[in-house]
Amino acid sequence: MSDAMNEISIPRRMFFGVIALAASLVAYLGILFPQRLDESFTWVVLPPLHARFVGVLYLFGAVYMIGCILARRWSQVSPALPGIGIFTILLLLVTLLNLEAFDFDLVPVWVWTLSYIVYPAIAFALAWTARDRRGRVPPGRPSAPWVPTFLTVQAGVFAVLGLVLLVAPSAMVDVWPWKISAGLAQFYAGPFLAYAFCSWRYSRRGTWADLAAIAPGMLVFTGGTVVVSLVHRELFSASDPSTWAWFVVFGAAAVCSLAISARAVPAGAQR
Repeated sequence: MSDAMNEISIPRRMFFGVIALAASLVAYLGILFPQRLDESFTWVVLPPLHARFVGVLYLFGAVYMIGCILARRWSQVSPALPGIGIFTILLLLVTLLNLEAFDFDLVPVWVWTLSYIVYPAIAFALAWTARDRRGRVPPGRPSAPWVPTFLTVQAGVFAVLGLVLLVAPSAMVDVWPWKISAGLAQFYAGPFLAYAFCSWRYSRRGTWADLAAIAPGMLVFTGGTVVVSLVHRELFSASDPSTWAWFVVFGAAAVCSLAISARAVPAGAQR
């Protein structure tokens, strides 16, 4: 396999950088200044827990994109472009389904809408031009046998959640571990389905080095979700089974993501 097939082009790295900056801004506001994020999202109400959870979702994207910028081989980042496309095209769909909630006299609304038209177009175009590339597998030790199993299960869990959030948001309102609106439930669908897609694609990778770009992002998402949930633990009910499911799923995923990151990041840094 030629080295050219393993290269990550400058335009792709630049696109990863743009997405990292945009996601970092939302993460910064959501986690540290939830009130400001609530004011920026004009179509849905984001109390502090919601804003911080959205911030953690975008922090995953920012950290993942930084990992893609720093990656050495195409095989380490190839799921990123379709993942961005899924994330952003579904947010565009949710926007179109909730147009009545937008005030198009406001500049931030136009920035939001145009961003989720432009980003998926670029992401899918860049992914399409690389559809025949099969970069050489990074050298290094094979990952542990439990890793693909964990990533496959994670993909299945988030795929199911994402699909139900998208097509039956009212049903999810009744089972979500804290109070949520149908519009916000649909908003979560895009990130969840993108996360499921990336988990599935990386479950098919064979070495620790393959996972170097995504593993830290998965750790900040799962671990960050546990942290912000604990910060707002008064909004959870210990008698609600969904509360236990929430903390068990994200807690277990955080532990597994930490174990993967500890092996994958040093492996990915090796030439």
